[in-house]
Amino acid sequence: MRRINQEIYGCSILFDDDGRVYIVYGYKNIYLQEMKPDLSDFLEGGLFKKILTSDEPAYVYYNGSHIHKINGRYYISVMNWPKKGNALRTQYCFWSDTIDGEFTGGVVMCTDKGLPAEALSIHRRETGIQCFSRIAELWEECLCWCL
Repeated sequence: MRRINQEIYGCSILFDDDGRVYIVYGYKNIYLQEMKPDLSDFLEGGLFKKILTSDEPAYVYYNGSHIHKINGRYYISVMNWPKKGNALRTQYCFWSDTIDGEFTGGVVMCTDKGLPAEALSIHRRETGIQCFSRIAELWEECLCWCL
């Protein structure tokens, strides 16, 4: 076993259809980076980009990253807990049609008490709120319902 010589916080890994492997990670700054297929290290010369950064005051900055590929589109979700407004925990979703393209998106949930369970199951963790649809076809709508 080999240790990657970099701090990786709140990560999620995507094994893409073409055999390439990506990791999304970070706290305050969220990065997307390509890894070697055996996960032993980052791929030299591979994709590396900053997806998000937060300069606003927060109790908890962007973290708890999740990456998914659904119907050919890439989705990255993160949470934060801003100090402005009502200071509610906030879940964001960003998407792109290509892994190296621009990720756009915004707020999908803002809560301090959870949501009704009719369509969603909410899992609270220190690193965020991740929503899972009971029916796989509704996943995309679940992530983007209020954008």
